[in-house]
Amino acid sequence: MNGKLKLKRVCKKIKLYIVFPHIWVLFLVAILALIMCLLSVVYIEINTFLSSIFANIFAGLLTGVIICFITTIKSISLYRTESKVRWLENLHKECLKFISMHHKLLFSKEDEFADDESYYNYIYDTLCCGNDISQTISQGCFEEALPFNPYKYCKKKFSFDAVEVMNGNELLREEIIKLDVSTSSKTDIRELFKTMDSQIIILNRKIMKELELLQVKKKVINISIG
Repeated sequence: MNGKLKLKRVCKKIKLYIVFPHIWVLFLVAILALIMCLLSVVYIEINTFLSSIFANIFAGLLTGVIICFITTIKSISLYRTESKVRWLENLHKECLKFISMHHKLLFSKEDEFADDESYYNYIYDTLCCGNDISQTISQGCFEEALPFNPYKYCKKKFSFDAVEVMNGNELLREEIIKLDVSTSSKTDIRELFKTMDSQIIILNRKIMKELELLQVKKKVINISIG
């Protein structure tokens, strides 16, 4: 099963990168260089003049292969960097949405909500908003257009295990289901969301720091490609 999964991931990456024009140019130049090399070897005893011409063409194409290879690597690196930037920016927005909802929950006025039902529904929506962040990360590995695994990326880069966090969120959900908002204070609500709030705030800080680094990396790649 692991072998099939690895093969599937390799095929996925090939499908992602094969559309790059740089790769096609690299293959074409490499094939032409190989042909010129073979012709040079074939004509070395038949016609030394033609053999030397083919050898010179091969040398020029070999330089082209090296240049195309470097350009291809840079293009793939830029694509991966831009993909991470876009994905992290969306995740950052989800974090800000939760932080905003949580802030309203804790600092809302007494007449902010029409009744206890509205208040409870907002509490539950806040829970769902926080849990959506972990779902986005854990389900990101199924997105065919992404050249990286968001779950592994966040676990390694941010020490954020989305699956483990979702398990904790499920326990929080059970507590909220049993919650009686008519007898619950803001302090009670704060304690309920304490872990989730802390996790998301820390994650959001790390995301912002990583976005800054990726933007710098993106500029460096663009300059080097240009």
